[in-house]
Amino acid sequence: MKSILHQLYDGEIAPWEQCVTPLTDCRAKRQEHLRHYESLRRTLTEEQRKELEEVMDEQLALFPLEQADSFIKGFRLGASIMMEVLFPDRE
Repeated sequence: MKSILHQLYDGEIAPWEQCVTPLTDCRAKRQEHLRHYESLRRTLTEEQRKELEEVMDEQLALFPLEQADSFIKGFRLGASIMMEVLFPDRE
């Protein structure tokens, strides 16, 4: 069996695909958010709906960047912990 690092390098492991929140509470909050969004959208003029869509698209475009940054920071933290475990006298 390949090492986890080889699997990661070869693209056999995609950590971002494993970041699924199975929490029922999270799903309920998403559905509530969607209901609020749709309710607001119905009250807007066509021009305001387009503007809202643009704002939402901008916000959604940031999500993958935030996820990538979070992954990188977490990976670095894990690596730092391993360095401290393997080389406790190094500073």
